[in-house]
Amino acid sequence: MLKKCSLYIHIPFCSLKCGYCDFYSIPSPSQEIREKIIQQIIYQIHNFIRVYKNPEITTVYIGGGTPTFLTNSELYMLLSGISGAVNLPSEYTVEANPENLTPEKCLILEETGVSRLSIGIQTLNPGYLELLGRNAGIENIAFVLEKIIPKWKGDINLDLMTLLPGQKLEEALNDCRNLISFSPDHISLYALTLEKGTPLYTRFQKGDFTEHTQEEASEILHALYNMLKNNGYDRYEISNFCRPGKKSRHNTSYWKMEPYIGCGPSAVSTLPSPEGPVRLENPRNLAQFLEGRKIKWNIQQTPLASKEFLFEHFMMGLRTVKGVDLKHMKRCFPDISPADIFKNLFQQWEQRQLCNFSQASLSLTPQGMDIMNSLLLDLLAVIDGLQDFSVSWPDIHSS
Repeated sequence: MLKKCSLYIHIPFCSLKCGYCDFYSIPSPSQEIREKIIQQIIYQIHNFIRVYKNPEITTVYIGGGTPTFLTNSELYMLLSGISGAVNLPSEYTVEANPENLTPEKCLILEETGVSRLSIGIQTLNPGYLELLGRNAGIENIAFVLEKIIPKWKGDINLDLMTLLPGQKLEEALNDCRNLISFSPDHISLYALTLEKGTPLYTRFQKGDFTEHTQEEASEILHALYNMLKNNGYDRYEISNFCRPGKKSRHNTSYWKMEPYIGCGPSAVSTLPSPEGPVRLENPRNLAQFLEGRKIKWNIQQTPLASKEFLFEHFMMGLRTVKGVDLKHMKRCFPDISPADIFKNLFQQWEQRQLCNFSQASLSLTPQGMDIMNSLLLDLLAVIDGLQDFSVSWPDIHSS
């Protein structure tokens, strides 16, 4: 029985698709389409809550796309529909972009129970904003930082992007220093990833710019980490830093591999079933999603094999400074003991000062986080050699 889970809602609309973005979003759809999608999202939330017998919703997160691209009336329609479907938790996050976050929308958010804003700043450098294809200009960003944030009563996260093409160390530090000056509760620091199929990746292939060398990237990232630490922001996950007590509970639930419901086009759920954990994927297609509840929104359901699910526990948990609880994993996978099966590998990592390992837990050191992908490949090679085993999930999460 599913007793509790988090809820993610995907709003697949934006005013302009950024040059680096590979999330599912549609630039400037019609009002009719927007309202129909909102209606189906609300229907879908009600359906999940009914099928899973009214689980406690521990966090709500509305992402995109750009949720604040919605008009005031559309935003209220969405938020009031959510309020009618679930009991709202104390952490309720909405993503926003500077070009369409207004005082009026903030008032709607506050009145409907939203407690946390996550604002995509990315950079304060006009040249890099243009390079990234951001729709927000410096004047939009300045308005949000100087006028919106001081009046917002809840928590604030600011997204910052680094390792931008051609970005120098001092430019990256200036961006970070400026964001810190506005005292957000939380800063998400992302290294730019060039995703295939995006305009920025096409420019990279054409030779318009080169990526930073490993040495340059390491110098910039570690300088930013130190600046954040020295200003009271603790690193608790590879890309996330916060003031004391201000961790993102919603994202933490992902890293702890707790069940979650995903509603809206392209949104994903990971949930229990009588046969074991399953992944439910909404279509990356508005027309298919709008076919609605009669055909269950064209959701694709995929069972998660035991070895795949074990690897995901490591892949997600090792992103965090705390790491993975190996005793907890033993309860999830009762046929095996991860602390014993992977002991030799973890001891090799520890000898290279890449992890801290005990029978109870495994966490990566800062050096280990720097090369996490290669460590995961080592781990996957061992997992692939295992026999299938049983999975007990999520009863230990939901008790």
